[in-house]
Amino acid sequence: MKKIISSTYVFFERQNIIIIYLLYLFLILTSSIIFCLIYSSNYNIIDENSNIILKNIDFGHGQLIHNFYYNGELSQKFNGIDFYLKKTLALPLLITFLSKLSLNFFFIISFKNLIIYSLYFWVCFLFYKINKNNFFIFILLLFTPLFVPYNFQVSLNFNYEDNLIAIFLPLIFLLLASKKDKISYIILSALLFLSYFCKTSMFFIVLFVPLLLIIFEKKNLIKFLPLISAVIAITVWGSYGLIKTGKFPIGSSGSTINSYVMSFSFNENFNKFYPKYSTDLIEVKTPDRMINNEWDFYDYYKEKNSIYLKNNFEQLIKDFISKLKFVFFNIHKDGSLDLNSMSEIKISNIMNKIIINFSILTFLIFIFKHSLFEKNILNNLNYRNNLYFFFLFSLSIAPHLIIWATSKHLVGITNVCIIYVILQNESKIEKFIKNLLKI
Repeated sequence: MKKIISSTYVFFERQNIIIIYLLYLFLILTSSIIFCLIYSSNYNIIDENSNIILKNIDFGHGQLIHNFYYNGELSQKFNGIDFYLKKTLALPLLITFLSKLSLNFFFIISFKNLIIYSLYFWVCFLFYKINKNNFFIFILLLFTPLFVPYNFQVSLNFNYEDNLIAIFLPLIFLLLASKKDKISYIILSALLFLSYFCKTSMFFIVLFVPLLLIIFEKKNLIKFLPLISAVIAITVWGSYGLIKTGKFPIGSSGSTINSYVMSFSFNENFNKFYPKYSTDLIEVKTPDRMINNEWDFYDYYKEKNSIYLKNNFEQLIKDFISKLKFVFFNIHKDGSLDLNSMSEIKISNIMNKIIINFSILTFLIFIFKHSLFEKNILNNLNYRNNLYFFFLFSLSIAPHLIIWATSKHLVGITNVCIIYVILQNESKIEKFIKNLLKI
């Protein structure tokens, strides 16, 4: 058995990278087709010709994509109001573009995943080459998004933005943790730009990661490129909002639905539903005054949330602790739409919580062993990587502690945790592999 493993390892290590890439794509393609078969058999998403029914795409994207595909309008109706800023545009534009090529459901999902995982593959390969890692580390990085079944399923999905974040966030960390050249900075800048249009919860990551690079990295002009990219992304989305609605969306107002979404969390019944049941089941009062546009809608719920904050601060603290417990310790199925559902333990949740907590423990041990007051600590790549991990983890989790976290929201940062643990134990892994295979 040992000889077989050793021979297999040597075989793949000596293969042309294109062969490995094609095998990787075959795995992603096969998984995508299986996902499509399972999904289409459970949801009304395709017609009799296996073409996607765009308006049936879930999580608030269906009407937007349908309207853009058939009418060329990036808007959708919600509560009788035209919304231009309800959803950021990365996922709608990607699905619409693929739909223009073919409406076949299997084609759209498979092509989407081949594009995203091709990007993931080549960034991992770039990291492997620049940092001269052991080949087995490269393989571990490639399989990071596939390691936990639920996480892999989220990345293959198409309904919600988290399928993109599941890949973009670990790539951002991988590039931060790498020795940096011009190509690394260019790709990182592009990823930050795209991430801004994935989800408004990425705002702080897109804004603060470039600032961390300026502080932590050596003096050179190229390190300012990610900041320029972030500013351009904020300006593009803000200008689009200004043209369409008359106001510049930024931060919490990056989506005009954000205050409404937060009102589910700033609700006296929140703790009765979360995390076991979907927050969609919480009743939120409809506006009791005239709402003329999406900014009126945003302002109405922003005012309601401010009032709730003043009057229910103690309950919000309790809810915050509940969200914190969910992030680090919840192993049960969450977000059920069935109020009669049983509390079900999920194997993937157990795996994710072990990964998250082990990565935090690894970070704390590192900090305990190394003083913050050591000389030239920022010249140490490993120290910088630990700081990058801490800030990326914090910036990713923070928005979900304010609103709420679900399992799919944590997939991206869990993949980051896996990569962090791999890199922190790289020498041990290499030693283990060499002893195991005797190569």
